[in-house]
Amino acid sequence: MKQSAIETIGRPSCTGCSACVAVCPVKTVEMKENKLGFIEPINSSECKNCGICTEVCPVIHEELVNSAEPKDTYSTWSNSSDVLKESSPGSIFYEVARLVIEAGGKVSGSVMKEHRPHHIISDDLKEVGWMRGAKYIQSKILRVFSTIGCTTQDSPFLFYGTPCQVAAVKNL
Repeated sequence: MKQSAIETIGRPSCTGCSACVAVCPVKTVEMKENKLGFIEPINSSECKNCGICTEVCPVIHEELVNSAEPKDTYSTWSNSSDVLKESSPGSIFYEVARLVIEAGGKVSGSVMKEHRPHHIISDDLKEVGWMRGAKYIQSKILRVFSTIGCTTQDSPFLFYGTPCQVAAVKNL
């Protein structure tokens, strides 16, 4: 019998990426906010212990690709003073997102909704503008996981999120 991802790594190690919820074939895992405001998975008693959630967990399948000796270092920023004023330092996200949308693609990032960040997918620069800026708390991302696979197949796609969310998207 296999353990679930949360049983394998323990609650303190969970990043709240929601990949386990996205792949659960019997939908027995859900994300709940704990007393401290962090989102964490909760397994119901109906969990079949299939272990599929452990296959996508970025904590279990950590991939380190940084080199001890980087070959090149780049610095980027927007040339638009308006974009710089409305964005986090450098504002490169908005500029790359603009290029993706101009090429017929879509962008996924978090926007504030009901005092918490929520990930959305959009091809509208106005909505991408709402994605700018650091949020400093976990975003609710589950709704976009099912859409990402369809979106990325025939057009450019930019995903913007925390390192654990990026790892979860790659694992899914």
